[in-house]
Amino acid sequence: MIRGLAIAMMVFTHFFAYIVDKQKISFFPISATINTFSSWYCVPLFYFIVGYNLTNQIHRKLGAGYIKKELNHYIWMRSLLIYFLGFILNIYQVGFSYVWHWSTLQIIAIGYAAIYLLQSSRNKIRMLLIIFILVLSFKLAPYYGYYQYNGEWNFKGFVLGFIFSGGNPLLPWVAYFIMGNFIADLRITKKGKILLWILMISLALLSFAVRNRIPLTKYPASITYNIFFLCTCVALFYVVFWLKEIKKWNTIFFYPFEIFGMFPLTIFMTHIIIGLELIKRFGIFQKGSSYQFLMIYFFAIIFFTGIGCFWKKAGFKYSLEWFINISHRTLGNKKIVISSSSE
Repeated sequence: MIRGLAIAMMVFTHFFAYIVDKQKISFFPISATINTFSSWYCVPLFYFIVGYNLTNQIHRKLGAGYIKKELNHYIWMRSLLIYFLGFILNIYQVGFSYVWHWSTLQIIAIGYAAIYLLQSSRNKIRMLLIIFILVLSFKLAPYYGYYQYNGEWNFKGFVLGFIFSGGNPLLPWVAYFIMGNFIADLRITKKGKILLWILMISLALLSFAVRNRIPLTKYPASITYNIFFLCTCVALFYVVFWLKEIKKWNTIFFYPFEIFGMFPLTIFMTHIIIGLELIKRFGIFQKGSSYQFLMIYFFAIIFFTGIGCFWKKAGFKYSLEWFINISHRTLGNKKIVISSSSE
């Protein structure tokens, strides 16, 4: 469900940017605040839940008897295919001149690899690694934007961008994948719940302690931003886990997000290439009011939910998830299926 919520927020902020004229938000002025929160929160949340879900997939496949060679094939092929989709999306959005520039999909591919390499690490090591990444990212913050990687091939610029500034950056975003990996390996027993509460409270107090000295900014992502949103990711996971797994609370409100979470990659690509393309090319409600934006957004939510309901029965055949899964099926009778995890 969390994965679907992150996608819904991503669609919200992308449509808002293309449709709404900021001078015409009087109908629903709070929409600007919701957009700001969505644009700041959707990416960390999505990276966090990707780390969580991938870790669970690895555990399930190991439990199903996958050998290391098969698991290696699954992870690395999946990472390469997602990276390739990001490569294609870059060409579509900004052309060949920015073909090496970073995007969400490339970071997800890198996050997959990072999570896989950390599978045998202890939780203490992962937490220390998260702290190291946040501190290093903070130290490098004054240099963010100094090395502007604009797509041309320059080895120094590409390496620097790969680390922190553009061109598939690792910092600070990989910390969210690792946190999701940490939570997935933390069994939600009585001791696990206590550790989750200690983690949430510590992150919350730390974010409030540093917020006056270090502003909460997204570009570059300040240490306040990262600590705060790491805290909210963990807190949201705990709330959803408590409602879904402990209280067994199912409402119609959850349903669209559960559906979105089953084919998020397809929604991500299609809402950019098809939805936003229609808005740009034909001027559909472009630079309109917040009322027009809400009409389009809720229509998109209903459309994706309806399509997903019918598509689910066919196993999302021919979706991007289906193509990625079928491309790295291992030898034998083991069948890789799309995860329908409630998280």
